[in-house]
Amino acid sequence: PKYSKARMLGGQIRAQIPSEQSISINRSFSKNSNIAVGKVAMNDGVYSAEMKNVCGLLKIVVKDDGIAQVRLSGNTGEKLSGTLMVDYNDGEPDYSFEVGASNEISLIPMVSSSTGEYRKGTYYICVPPQEFEKGVSLYITDSEGLTAGIYSDSPLDLTRGKVVELG
Repeated sequence: PKYSKARMLGGQIRAQIPSEQSISINRSFSKNSNIAVGKVAMNDGVYSAEMKNVCGLLKIVVKDDGIAQVRLSGNTGEKLSGTLMVDYNDGEPDYSFEVGASNEISLIPMVSSSTGEYRKGTYYICVPPQEFEKGVSLYITDSEGLTAGIYSDSPLDLTRGKVVELG
């Protein structure tokens, strides 16, 4: 993703997973949030590039218009967003968060150009791969500011490059 402070440091890439992921297209994820790393190799004079996603995707279906925000957190304080160091690790990217990482990510759904209302749709949150041993919580806020919470204590294993549907 575009990150003005991206740097190569000792074979690792400094990148960022945004804590607020705004989505402008249905059935998509926020631009600048899905980190990928890769390497370029030359074989018989031909260059090839191999890219690997760092994050997994959580699929969320917003069934009603007027939802202004969906906030995600792990039930045991898992780190979800912030600045991190990513190692290509022979095609199996590995990461570690820097100090100050957040334990939440907020999804901001697309807004209708004609009405200015937040639109229902299918959205994806880019989340670093990890096991949520005690599940996750979602906090859904409508355009009036009312919030409802959904809590699940079922384990959730989010793998790099895969999609997990939350509903």
